[in-house]
Amino acid sequence: MLGRERKGGTIMYAIFVSKIISDPEETPLEDGVILVDGEQIVEINQRTHVSLPARCKKIRLIGATALPGLIDGHAHASADIHAGSLQEQYATGVIDPTLRAVRNLRRALYSGVTTMRLLGERYGLLEVALRNAATQNAIIAPDLVVSGQPLRPRHGTAAFMARPADTPDELLTAVRDQYHLGADWIKIFATNRQKGHTYLAYLMGDLTEEPGYTYEQMRTIVVEAQYLHMEVAAHAIGGPAVEWAIKAGVRSIEHGNLLSEQDIDLLLHQGAFLSDPNLQLFFDTETGFSVMPTWQFQWWRNKVLKAQENTRMVMQSCLQKGVKVVLGTDSIPGSLPREVIHLVKTLGWPITKALCTVTKWAAEMLKMENYLGTLAPGKYANILIVKGDPLVDISALLTPVIIVKRSMLYKTD
Repeated sequence: MLGRERKGGTIMYAIFVSKIISDPEETPLEDGVILVDGEQIVEINQRTHVSLPARCKKIRLIGATALPGLIDGHAHASADIHAGSLQEQYATGVIDPTLRAVRNLRRALYSGVTTMRLLGERYGLLEVALRNAATQNAIIAPDLVVSGQPLRPRHGTAAFMARPADTPDELLTAVRDQYHLGADWIKIFATNRQKGHTYLAYLMGDLTEEPGYTYEQMRTIVVEAQYLHMEVAAHAIGGPAVEWAIKAGVRSIEHGNLLSEQDIDLLLHQGAFLSDPNLQLFFDTETGFSVMPTWQFQWWRNKVLKAQENTRMVMQSCLQKGVKVVLGTDSIPGSLPREVIHLVKTLGWPITKALCTVTKWAAEMLKMENYLGTLAPGKYANILIVKGDPLVDISALLTPVIIVKRSMLYKTD
């Protein structure tokens, strides 16, 4: 950690870099300077066109590129899919998940993530406590947007973490409870069923097109959430519940690996976002499904391979039709750059569009585009500085040098 706002005044920083990507879809600025005062950017200009105050601390990074701090659109703070089954991780009480969450959030921050949407913990208050601690810089973590404990139908998936709610009264009570606890969003499991309480039962119900909630149930949730000024994120792999969720008014469809072309058209028409297609899980030979113990099950491999192939179609169709995609790490902490790299190198997205999925589009999904997602005077000083140029080689995202989260500067080496 290099510095922070101090009592009685603020430290001003002038960060000199070889290139500034203020907005991935606009022309970058060469040989630029970002002037930061407290939590905000006050000026972005070429080195020869900026006048620096006397009290300004200068940071010079030759050969580096500055871009907006990354936004992780879908994560679970305490989960690590490579540390055992998720069911086991959520069954240990609140102390172990808290310790894992603090570790995972630190990893996320040092990977370049300055904002993260958390979409579910068994102990919903944990997310709220983590958000408050991150805001106060009491822990090393991105700024957090939280949803508390997710909702599921009683026959639905993720029984190890989600709260069952079916009737109108139960749904309204669940939404109001999450609001009262301090949640910013509501997370629901719109698709997938789970027959039994084992992790194997969870897997057997995963990656299917089976509906969980009905349209009427989801509409009840969305109306109440929006009345309370919250948005809804729907875990929805594919099948009819995707259409129901979008028409019910959810803001984001999570994963969507079995979406149809009609679903994608509806996303575009409604202005909803596709979030966290889990590119690592399907395409990464070091961190994905293929290196996990469950790969031994042929029925599971068949489901993964089917979803993998459909995910290729989904991502190409979203690119061609203009559906806004937001990437996330889900349960692989600190790995958001790998998601972006797969989007470019595995699925062929242009680098500029891929960067939008973890910056400006993510900010739009969160309705925080006035503060985050691009670099501009008046916005938060959430800045990622990497070695090299990600517009030339997207793998430069793997070499962060400095991360700025509002008034805090963190050095990676």
